[in-house]
Amino acid sequence: MVIATVIASVVLALVAAASGIPKVMGTAQMVEEARHLGVPRIGYIAIGSLELAAAVGLLAGLAVTPLGIAAATGIILMMIGAVASHVRVGDPYAAMAPALTVGVAGAITLGLHLVTA
Repeated sequence: MVIATVIASVVLALVAAASGIPKVMGTAQMVEEARHLGVPRIGYIAIGSLELAAAVGLLAGLAVTPLGIAAATGIILMMIGAVASHVRVGDPYAAMAPALTVGVAGAITLGLHLVTA
């Protein structure tokens, strides 16, 4: 189970970082997505910063389990918010599928951290 926890944590950390960096940098695609979802630019910077913090927490959580638990929980909560934002603007399921997938990956990672704690 420890190997599965390491793999899940590293992969989820990479996904969180890959999602957070463009938000913090303000790429054109992320600015458009923020506009579409009705999130102010500063809100998207905050979300991106939280995703980057979660990535660090997931990796640090491999040494300090409570950090991994907190980071995985944070990702789950962020993805719930992302899905809610897509539902609020009437997006199709395909638009919210990435957030649902990352949320499920976060739940699996959280479960692995709890089992191996």
